[in-house]
Amino acid sequence: MNDLLQQLRGGDLRSDGYANEVADVVLAFPDLFEQLVAGLDHEEDAVRGRAAHALERISRSRPDLLREYLARLLRAANDDLPMVRWHVAMTLANLALEVPVRVLQASLLQMLDDDSVFVKSWAISGLAILGTLHPELANTFVPALQELQGDPSVAIRSRVRKALATLRDGEPLPAGWVKSQVVGL
Repeated sequence: MNDLLQQLRGGDLRSDGYANEVADVVLAFPDLFEQLVAGLDHEEDAVRGRAAHALERISRSRPDLLREYLARLLRAANDDLPMVRWHVAMTLANLALEVPVRVLQASLLQMLDDDSVFVKSWAISGLAILGTLHPELANTFVPALQELQGDPSVAIRSRVRKALATLRDGEPLPAGWVKSQVVGL
């Protein structure tokens, strides 16, 4: 295990550990990026989850670093650990100006069927961001989101309501949905 991933080990999944600090190191030294991506394949849940968190944080300001690792990131969208999947959903929205939108669209739509409320929530937000950036696609997201209007989770129903208001009625995206410094919404 490389030194970077060593910093992500141990503890409880409820803690981000040193994920933010690792992200800052990689932003300062982008040559370490590949070492961080390797964390997505680690056997330890804490390392995978925190690596995904660090990658999401990096994608806010340097989405270009993830471009060549898109296939690896998309595989992580199917990780057993919900923490990995929800950070991937957040990251995909941050890549909206870096990679083909159709690839992002397909993954985020698939994530709407996830068992985790967090994954669904960030997939909904990601689709609203994509629809705002690419208005010609907004109506293609509406039917999938409408299917979640009866979701058992109040949080999901609320997020769907806000996403539909953005996509159908032109309401602004809710504060906190856009984490990217590059997307600029």
